[in-house]
Amino acid sequence: MTAKEIMATPVISVKPDDKIERAAKLMNSYKISQLPVIDGETQVGSISEATLMHQLTAGKDMSKLVRRSIKEIMESPFPTISKDTDVETIYHLLEHGPAVLVVDRGKAVGILTKADALKLRKLKS
Repeated sequence: MTAKEIMATPVISVKPDDKIERAAKLMNSYKISQLPVIDGETQVGSISEATLMHQLTAGKDMSKLVRRSIKEIMESPFPTISKDTDVETIYHLLEHGPAVLVVDRGKAVGILTKADALKLRKLKS
């Protein structure tokens, strides 16, 4: 089984200059916990519920936080893989991060998360 067969599409993403409020609304409406940050067609970072929670526990005021740009708090980009990457490789990558981005000819075409991997493992059992 390869990434192409199990990836989620379309890729829901945000831009570095988008407000954090947009990221929070997208995560809430799509029931996802992380987003790639894409500038043009290039992934430049990521943002997650964990990132937002860290900001709040660090004493940031939510009403001020949501007006800031994503680029101010974004984290490292997700690892990227091709559509032909096998599931075992994906599992190993997800051990170290919340998601992997599937890229074809430089463009994000799918995403896989830990939740996707766990569902797949459950189905295979």
